[in-house]
Amino acid sequence: MKNITKLLALGMAGLCFTACTEDYTDWAEPQHNDPEGAVVLPNITSQAAVTSVNVSELDEAANISLVTFQGDVAEDIKMVDSYINLVPSGSTGVTPATIALDASGTTTVGKLNEAVLKVLGEDAESVPYDFDGAVYANLVVNGYATSVKTGDIKINVTPMAVPNVPAVGYIYDTDPVLYLTGSNYGWGGTWLPLVPVYGHPTMSWRIIYLHEGEEFKFAPQADWGNDFGTEATIIDDNAGMNPSGGGNIVVGNAGWYLLIVDNTEGARTVTINKPEIYLIGNTFGSWDAANPDAVFTFPKDENGVFISPKFIADDEVRMHVSIPGADWWQSEFIGLETGEVDFRGNGGDQTRVKVKAGQRLYLNLNGGGALYK
Repeated sequence: MKNITKLLALGMAGLCFTACTEDYTDWAEPQHNDPEGAVVLPNITSQAAVTSVNVSELDEAANISLVTFQGDVAEDIKMVDSYINLVPSGSTGVTPATIALDASGTTTVGKLNEAVLKVLGEDAESVPYDFDGAVYANLVVNGYATSVKTGDIKINVTPMAVPNVPAVGYIYDTDPVLYLTGSNYGWGGTWLPLVPVYGHPTMSWRIIYLHEGEEFKFAPQADWGNDFGTEATIIDDNAGMNPSGGGNIVVGNAGWYLLIVDNTEGARTVTINKPEIYLIGNTFGSWDAANPDAVFTFPKDENGVFISPKFIADDEVRMHVSIPGADWWQSEFIGLETGEVDFRGNGGDQTRVKVKAGQRLYLNLNGGGALYK
């Protein structure tokens, strides 16, 4: 995402405002004595830097410039930052959502999306909306802090509206051959099944959220016996977990991970990858496995939702994780229309789900849930 730089044109005009001494006392340690007279402010104006933003096409951490400012800023005036009060175009009686900007009119894509969803409410969808925005600059003038309106903008935003995806459950088409337990599961009180890799009898996988300091290990049945942790070789940590431990595997960094385990006796391995899920087939327009353009976005927090790219065709959805040494269909799974997440494992071809172009699949992998919208 390219930053759009601030345009600062010089041109002097004056407006008189009375400076505030209470509301913005954190800015540059302004004075707290009332000014003896009016404070002269520059005639700063603003205009939209962009007219349309599709949040789903951008990284939420990327910077984006929403407004540019014009006007003369004298040496004794400091523009600290700015903000936009945003409302849907044509709305009345709506409480604006505030987007915090820096002094150049820049914010992040994530903050823009958050404000848009807030003002739209729970019925927000990932479709274009028109908004009106009132732009304000926060200034410190001769030690006194004040806020001045610099203009109005119009902007069209397509937000990333993530729906609630209830945890309906998981379906395993064949019996698991490996299980996980640990400190977060009562050390054997709960055993989480891993998904078998088709045609690879010693290999299994699971996408899981792991907490910092959490400890875990594996067993070939939902019980103790022949269990292992760091006795296995940690082949790769490709996702920054930073595992450690002397028996139990200890998580160094919290997050979502794809665990790939080979339970070959005497040659056990654990590979830690990013939790990447890929579309494949006609709904994406490519049968290339692990296509980087077909990857789902994955959440940062435990209760977040995995989001597919938009489907480009009305067809049957196919998706998979990438397992070294296995074909894509050997690690495929599907979200059912009834809401369950169904893993193929060593089973036959799964019941297909037909989707519509423009929809996405939203996955809850903290309990099992699927929603097409």
